[in-house]
Amino acid sequence: MVSATAVKDSVRVLVPKTKVFECRVFEKLESNGVGDAYRRALRFASRRNGFVASLPQLVDARLMADGSDFVWTNWFTANSEEDFGVTKQGSLVVAVTHGGGILSSTPNRVQRAYQEGLTNIYAARFTPKEWRGLLNGRLSNQVLTFEDFDNARNLPDRYTVVLDFNPTKDLPSGVQSVDSLRDNKLFIVRAGGRARANAILDKFLRVYNRTEYGNWHCLKETDPRVAQGRLLYLGYDCSDGFYGSYYLSSDGRFVAGVSAGGAQLVLPRGGERETKDLEGKVLSVKR
Repeated sequence: MVSATAVKDSVRVLVPKTKVFECRVFEKLESNGVGDAYRRALRFASRRNGFVASLPQLVDARLMADGSDFVWTNWFTANSEEDFGVTKQGSLVVAVTHGGGILSSTPNRVQRAYQEGLTNIYAARFTPKEWRGLLNGRLSNQVLTFEDFDNARNLPDRYTVVLDFNPTKDLPSGVQSVDSLRDNKLFIVRAGGRARANAILDKFLRVYNRTEYGNWHCLKETDPRVAQGRLLYLGYDCSDGFYGSYYLSSDGRFVAGVSAGGAQLVLPRGGERETKDLEGKVLSVKR
């Protein structure tokens, strides 16, 4: 049984045979807020041999929490990015990276994107060297096809899954039936695996008692011949769901922890939706 002890304005969750680590929220709720919040979260993590939570880690947090808990009633920006470009063989692809990709290569990379000017879908422009490095695994990321990813038993903390652009572009964007999402490759990759995707959909059905969930993208408006990308979001209700359409110039809210390596987030309880003033809030993670 999990026990919880109050620590100021948060809850520290103690789980048998696990270690508990502190996490903090870093947010900036204004135009271009992603860049500032991401920079501070990355620096916090790097100084403590830590990590910034990816979308699969945030999904795990929801799987462990009640529907009224903090992690269900708030949105988060994930340390997961969706990038678009052309391979050296000339194929148009979508590359989904969890655990840190081009945009986390330096703490100021998103601010640099603002200075250089965002693309028509408000994504960061990538240099040919950055794009090649991502696809070649030079960012400490393992690069997988969907088939290898779908069959993998153990995935590293940082990896990239490459999908064909045109079939992915033709997948629906918006609120969709839960059953259709179970075989949606983009949803499965964003979730971090088929088992996790099914688990969060099952949990969603129990929490909201609704049969539709959001999975948003902007691929129809994207020119993959221009190497570019932006971050993924986890929304706080059934309509938002997994959101890949937020501008890189939007608000940002990240969770940074002090221990890397398969960490799962355990977030404070709280029935009220909180959409501001979460900066510096202390959370906990388990391994």
